[in-house]
Amino acid sequence: MSPYGESQWVRNLRNAGTGELSRQGRVETFQASEVPVERRPAIIAAYRQACRRDVDRYFIRLPDLKDHPVFRMDPTGGRGHG
Repeated sequence: MSPYGESQWVRNLRNAGTGELSRQGRVETFQASEVPVERRPAIIAAYRQACRRDVDRYFIRLPDLKDHPVFRMDPTGGRGHG
C-alpha cells in the first residue's frame, strides 16, 4: 500500500504487473493486482494501526482512501538468493 499516494513505484507496479521483494539476500517475485477502492478501508485501517507514527502525516495530507493505492501480492514461485 502506498501512504504517499500516486508515487513512481505505484505507476511502475501497475505497468509491470509483477515485482520483486528482497530481504536478507532472499528475493521473492510476485504478481500484483490493485485492490478496488471499495475494498481498501479495512486494509488501510490495519496498516495505519500497525504503522501509525510513521504514516499518519500522509493520511492527514491525503485523507481520501482512493488516493492510497493498495496491491495484493501473490507469489509466483520465483525465489532465490540476490
